[in-house]
Parts: sequence; structure tokens; C-alpha cells
Amino acid sequence: MHLSYIHCVIDHGVYTEEIGQELHAIAGQLTTSLGWFCYDADQQTEARVYFSEALNAAMLTGDNPLATRTLSNMSRQCVDLGKPREAVRFARTAKQYATKWGAPPRVSALLAIRIAQGYARAGDELNTSMAIKRAWRSFDQGASDRAPEWTTFLNEAELTCLEGTARADLGQHKRAVRLLDRSATLQNIEHSRNRGMCLAQLARAALSDRDYDRTTDATLESLRLIEGGQSSTRNAGSWASSATSSARTRPARPCGRRSTCSPTTSPDQGVPPYAWPHDARPHPHAPDRPDRPDRSGRHHRTHRRVRQGLRRAAVHR
Repeated sequence: MHLSYIHCVIDHGVYTEEIGQELHAIAGQLTTSLGWFCYDADQQTEARVYFSEALNAAMLTGDNPLATRTLSNMSRQCVDLGKPREAVRFARTAKQYATKWGAPPRVSALLAIRIAQGYARAGDELNTSMAIKRAWRSFDQGASDRAPEWTTFLNEAELTCLEGTARADLGQHKRAVRLLDRSATLQNIEHSRNRGMCLAQLARAALSDRDYDRTTDATLESLRLIEGGQSSTRNAGSWASSATSSARTRPARPCGRRSTCSPTTSPDQGVPPYAWPHDARPHPHAPDRPDRPDRSGRHHRTHRRVRQGLRRAAVHR
């Protein structure tokens, strides 16, 4: 509604060139914000349309901060869409525009972690680690009065969460769990949506690390945030994916045919899909291991709670 009004004024109003520049700047900021809202609501096609319009507006008006912000948003979206190379290209282009207006360190930190996310999704460990180091170096320079409002979300907790997500994409699940656990602890009440996303990522990383108790705890805590009013479809979708995987993964009873049972993936590749015959699933937590007691009853109870949570969360999506 507001964007349509701004465009109406731009197309039919009478104003000076200076006012026209301001109107185009406002329209560009509203457009890229709408793109982010669509991205957060998992309306990816609409998000790309708005991002493209905002980027065109930035090019036509020479608004380098707007171009930087929009390209950063596009980079983040490409990570989720499985386009890591495109994500890196967008983030690198954003850096070029950031240089033109002398962007403060917090912007540099954001763009560096965007590059790291793209490289991590592509499986490039070396470039991911280098980009993460650059992000922390820029972040450690501190906040600046010149930092734009769209970078205020990037605090220590959020940067730690983004690094943890990148580590998880690289398959470094234990390291990712430590980082995401720390991030969830650092998040404050004002960033409950970010904390919800962090908890969802923590659940996924813990599941890949076969830490089922932590997976369940993070999933249920994230559910409490959703029931408390968290409205992000993207967060709810990420949580639901983690919860579904957690509910489907359980320690199995031992079988007497271990020599004929072989998993479809190796242990260091994460949790296998368990394409086994019924009750023929060897598992490291099987009760025939004397050093690890049978906790299957507890897992059945927690998984039942997760499934109940899934039904409740569907109302909020």
C-alpha cells in the first residue's frame, strides 16, 4: 500500500529533482524490505521480483547503500535456494558497492559472512574459513554511528549463529553444535525470531551429530517460541524439518544378523536414512552395549512430544 502510494507520487506528482531522488530512495528501501518479508514468508519467487526491482532502482539512482543491502539479501536467499555460486557472486558485488560509499566495518562483517555461507554451501572449506575470519575481524572493530539500520541485527550472537550454520553445511557438526549452542545462549528476548532460527539450526546440527537429546531439547524450545507468537514461516519450516527428522530417527533394537546389515551411509556422513529390514537396524546406542544403557523408552516419549508439537506448529505456519 505504502509502496503503491510512493510510486503514484513519483509518476504523477510535481517535485524538485532533490525530492525526486529522496522518493526513489524511499521506494527502493521499501521494495527491498518487501523482498525480505517475502523471503521470510517462503515466497521465494515474489522475493526475487522485489529484489530485482530494488536493485534496478539502486542502479538508476546511484544509490550504493541500497545496492549493497539488496545484493546482501539476494546472496542470503541464494544460499537457501541451493545456488551457492550465485550467493558468492552477489555478496562480492555487494562488497564493490560498499567500497564506493565507504561502508563501515559492520557492513563488511555482514558481507564477509554472506560470502562464507555461499562457500560453505558449496563445500569449500578453505574459502569459508577465510571469509569467517574476515567477518570476525571486521566485527571486532566495533559498531559505528554510520552503520545502517539494516545491519543492527548483526550482533555477536547472530554472527556466531551464522558461523555455526556455515560449519554445519561443511559437515563440521560437533563444531557447529558448540557455536549454535553458544549463540542460543547469547540471544536476548528482543531477537526471539533469530533465536528460533538458531535453535532450529542447532537441532539439525545435533541430529547430524547423533546427539538426540540435544536435538529434542532444541526442537521443543524452538516450538515454545513459535507457540509464543513467532510468525516467521521460514523459521517454522526450518523447525518442522528438524522436528520431522528427529521424530523419524530413533535408536533401534539390536538384531542377530549384524553381518548382513549395512547402512546406506557411513557414520561420518550423518544420520543414515535407515533403509533397513524391520528390527534389523544396528545402532551405536543399542541396548546390547553394556557401556550405554537402553534409553529407548525416553526417546519414544520425547519423539511423541515432538510429533504433538508438529501438529500444534502447523497452526502458526
